[in-house]
Order: sequence, then structure tokens, then C-alpha cells
Amino acid sequence: MYKESKLKFKRKVLAITYYGRSGSVFLQSLLDNHPNCITIPGCYIMGIQEWFNKLENNNNNFVINKFCNDYKVFFDPKYINKEPSSTMSKDIGLAHNFHKVGKNQNEKILVDKKKFIFSLKNELNNKKHIKITDLFEAIHVAYAYCLEKKIDNNDWIIFQLHSSTLSRAVFLKQFNTKIIPIIRDPIKSGLSLIKNKFKSSHGENKKLLQFFVNTLNNAKPLIGFEEVTQSIKLEDLHLESKKTMQIVLDWMELPWHDNVLISTFNGKLWYNLADTDHVQGFNKVIINKQHDDLADNYDKAFFTLYFNRLYN
Repeated sequence: MYKESKLKFKRKVLAITYYGRSGSVFLQSLLDNHPNCITIPGCYIMGIQEWFNKLENNNNNFVINKFCNDYKVFFDPKYINKEPSSTMSKDIGLAHNFHKVGKNQNEKILVDKKKFIFSLKNELNNKKHIKITDLFEAIHVAYAYCLEKKIDNNDWIIFQLHSSTLSRAVFLKQFNTKIIPIIRDPIKSGLSLIKNKFKSSHGENKKLLQFFVNTLNNAKPLIGFEEVTQSIKLEDLHLESKKTMQIVLDWMELPWHDNVLISTFNGKLWYNLADTDHVQGFNKVIINKQHDDLADNYDKAFFTLYFNRLYN
């Protein structure tokens, strides 16, 4: 028998943001299988506030049907959106490598559509008009239900907010929210960001450099969330893994669980994003990348000086 949870915003939310290219999805994957955490994998819902703001109305059936239609990737990671969207890339499941997970990289990250809709309707059955907070909590509960994960009203929701964009985070003020921006050596983070953007830049190098500089130099806590924001370094996460994850769990007031040392989504081993090295879990490959094909030692010396504030 289905047992609905009580949506009273008791749950705490940990929102994770990135700093250039800094491993925010990797950190999320380490919390994926903690028994007191529930999460929707990767960047699927990072723009849910923007998506909700564009709805024609907030009637119960309309919101549920619209969500399940627009987020088909929940049920098939290979699904490609035909319509361009500002809230997610058209091939977001493939970009996350969610079609090649598990021990033999032959499994997929997905949930059963009928089961998800069934749970979502049960969670929202007493609400004629849906608020963004209602939907946010309900889709996490429904997702966890599909995974047959024991759900408690005091569980943490791990939210891949991804970008530090205030308009995407305003609704989080209605929850007990904490934010972790995961940071990284500014030069490596920025050069990795440029390399990622090269694929669609068509050689607009000047704009890429401006993008790199502006993205990193404007990095700061979200306005209104400064007191609940603490960052960790990607380098520490890889090199002092247990110590760093213990710090994270202590800050969240959660008990230790060995699952936080395993990179998974839906409890299945995950092998990094599609556009980078396909490595599993903690490693030195990512943090040791020098990107010498993009910048020589002179360039790096200049950037070290330019980003002095960030290094401090």
C-alpha cells in the first residue's frame, strides 16, 4: 500500500553549485546513496524555478502532466528534447553518461514512468493549485519511491542547483537550505570551462576568454544565502576523500555512511560526464590536468596574478 509523506517542508535542502568546471555533479554523486539523502541525478532540474515560472497555470493535473511530458529524460536518459529549452540541454541524459552506468557500464539511470506519476499524484492529491515548493519536494519523494528507497520526512534533498543564479534559487528560502559551492584551482577550472565551450564557440576566442574571466571573477555566495554557504575544494575531495566527506556530513549533521566514498546515481556506479575522462570515483586524473594545449606557462603566470583574490 502506498504511504504518502507529509509535504510540510520539514526536509532540509543541500544545494550544490559549481565554480567553473569544478566537480559539482561528482559531489552530488557521493551523496546519492546515503540513506538519509534523496536526489534527482545530475542537472535535470537545475532550472525548475524558471520552468515553473513559464507555466500557463498551476492547476494540479496540468502541472503534473506538463512536468512528466517536459522531463521525459527521467524515464529515458537517451531522450533528446526536440524543442530548445533554457532549463536543460537537449541531450542532458547523454551528456551525463547516464546511459552507461553500473559495474559493466551497460545500465541506465531512469525510473518507471507509471510508478513515478502514481507517486507524484498521491503526494499532490490534496492540492488544487501547485506551488513550486510543493512540486520540488514531491518530485524528489516520487523519485525516491521509484527506487524503493525508505523515505523519511527529515531526509535531506540534495539539489544540483549548479549555477549560482539567484533567480533559480529564490524558492529555496522556504526550506531549511544550505549551499555548497565546490571550488577548484581557478586556472584549471577556467581552462576546463573554455575547453568545454570550444565545441560550440566556432573559434570565438575573445568571447571565450571574457566568459572565463567573468565567470570566475564574479564567483561569490548567492545573495541572501551567505550565512548558510560553505565551500569545499575539489582537490581536497579527491586527495583527502574521507576527511572531506566527514566535514560535509558533520556540517549537515548526518551520520557517517561508507556509501559517501562511492560515486553513484540511483545507487549505480557512475563514470563522470560524457565530455571528459571516463573515470570512476576518486582519482588524480581530473585534478592533475594541466590544459597545456590551451595555455602556456606565461599565460598561467598571468592568470595566477589576475586571480590572486580567488586563490586567497
